Amino acid sequence: MQIESKENYQKSIAFLFGAISIFHLISGLFQIHFLSVIGLGSGTGYDGIWYIFKATNLATEVDDYHFFRILPSYICYFTLDVFGIPKTWDNGITVFQYLNLFAIQGFIWLSLRLVRYLQLGFKGALIFSLLAFFNFNFTREAYYNPVMTDTLAALFSMGLLIAHLEGRVWLKFIWGILLMFTFPFGLMVNLVYSIFKPFKLVLGKSKFKIVIYVCIFLAYFIPSVFWYFYMGRVTIYTFPDSILPALFPVTLIVNGLAFTYFFSSLWRLFSPESHIIAIKQRAISYLWVIAILVYLIGNKTLVFLNNKPHMNEIRVFLGNYWTYLNLKPLIGLLDAIQFFGPIICLFLVNWNKIVRKSLDYGIKHQFILFAALFLIFLPEARHTLCLLPYLLLLAFMYFDFSQVRNSFVWLLGFAALIISRYYYPLGLSEFPPNHLLFAKETDHAIYQQFPAQHFFMHSGITISHSVYLVFMIIALLITGLTWWLSRDIKLKVTDYDTAH
Repeated sequence: MQIESKENYQKSIAFLFGAISIFHLISGLFQIHFLSVIGLGSGTGYDGIWYIFKATNLATEVDDYHFFRILPSYICYFTLDVFGIPKTWDNGITVFQYLNLFAIQGFIWLSLRLVRYLQLGFKGALIFSLLAFFNFNFTREAYYNPVMTDTLAALFSMGLLIAHLEGRVWLKFIWGILLMFTFPFGLMVNLVYSIFKPFKLVLGKSKFKIVIYVCIFLAYFIPSVFWYFYMGRVTIYTFPDSILPALFPVTLIVNGLAFTYFFSSLWRLFSPESHIIAIKQRAISYLWVIAILVYLIGNKTLVFLNNKPHMNEIRVFLGNYWTYLNLKPLIGLLDAIQFFGPIICLFLVNWNKIVRKSLDYGIKHQFILFAALFLIFLPEARHTLCLLPYLLLLAFMYFDFSQVRNSFVWLLGFAALIISRYYYPLGLSEFPPNHLLFAKETDHAIYQQFPAQHFFMHSGITISHSVYLVFMIIALLITGLTWWLSRDIKLKVTDYDTAH
């Protein structure tokens, strides 16, 4: 009887995923053919300008930063070539839209393998679907601002995680190569995740708790001030004019406190004692240590051979992380909530519970939490897509959703509707053309002009402070409801012997 019930569950879950797949397919095709693309860069967005050049002309030089995100451009170029389609700007954008459509479909069906690995029932699979598939990128930005690499990175990252969980090393190698030239941070995360085997830890008590808090706060505060007053004045990439001087001290304090709260709890887990325990218990896979060394050597070799240092990772990291964070208070957290919704809220409102639960699995889970928090704070939420598979894995390994109240499921549906379909017709906002190296005199880059409106925030640059306040209210509403309706969700009792 139980076997028959289990088979019915599997059929129902497959039907659910099929229905979601068809919805995304129809929605994607409609947007590709009937809705316009972003006004900025004549449809490429800001970052997409480098990718579209390579997608239509292989002779175009690529700097070191975009070199490791160039695979989608090559796919686009050879797709146009094979089908004999003229390699024009507009055709390249359309191919990118279809690449994103394919990536979302692949992500959905690979997720079915993750659901089966987690042995979820129908209710769990439904909650998984609402958390995973209805976010701003999958339902809108993949077609509205399509010339980017993040959607394909989500597909490759999910494939890499599934290959790891199923122990398929060669398949993992293939997914890893694809991810290396789409969004390399996602590959690096998986390599570090693969090093550590699951083992139980005990949360240590630090005698220097206050000192650690102060150091973490200063680690945010000092670079922010330095970058704003010095480096932010000499490079266009940091958009210093977008920061209000009167608001800057408030932003520093609010962001610094949030930064300190979330990172301080994780910092206690990365103690030398933990690594000593891991070595003593032989909970480290030295094969993957070697894999990381090979990756780092290969990465630097390719950078040396490419030798086009127009833009590099360190410059982008410093410019984005510290300057973008200070455009508006908590802009990174709000951007992540409005981009992903309750999956981010679940981690934020249950942060201390999740950190303590990660002790049952050891350093590998704590590293994922650290990497995810890093990308969540960075106010370009689409980059977090490469870690979405891991957030889903941890959420359903940690929480027991089987007894969750139905109102929580309705909340997920409500949040999905708001996040994926809500417009804000609150006037026009033009991106300053003087900030764009590729801007044309006729390219007004209006973000909020119907029907090509920007649904939610993106880095805080294109959003006015009045609109920012509106979406702060929406983010607080979704976060508050997530906390209230999920407060009775229990953490699972860990079976250490079967932990992965």
